[in-house]
Amino acid sequence: MKSDNDKSFFIIKPEAFNQREEIKRVIATQSDLKIIVTRTVILTEHDINTLYLDDIETDLMKAIKTQLIGAMVEVGIVVGEDAVIKLTQICGENSFPGDCPKGTIRERFGKRQPIVFRGITYYLNAIHKASKKEAKPAIEWFYSKK
Repeated sequence: MKSDNDKSFFIIKPEAFNQREEIKRVIATQSDLKIIVTRTVILTEHDINTLYLDDIETDLMKAIKTQLIGAMVEVGIVVGEDAVIKLTQICGENSFPGDCPKGTIRERFGKRQPIVFRGITYYLNAIHKASKKEAKPAIEWFYSKK
């Protein structure tokens, strides 16, 4: 691996947990990324604060936490050249699944009906993919989590 950009991290969220095997097949077949390890976990608020470095203090993130704290998810690490960028392309960049390109994970497995929590609208988009800022700390979290 040439750089930190050659590893990335994902979370298959609760709304797509039952489709996780198919989602992992999409990751493995739509790119040259290799999933090297996955694990199912129940997320705590501390975990979420560690894994979601972007937007952590926003009202949107507070709403998302209501869906993730205490929920069973599958987390994993992928490797390959430009893994962060490629995983983003496979997942879809937009939070709203309806705005993601056809065939992306969010377009295929995400929910188009919004959730409204305390006036905040958000979408159950099936997967979280780490940003460049989040990838390294998320991978460190994965290996430290027992």
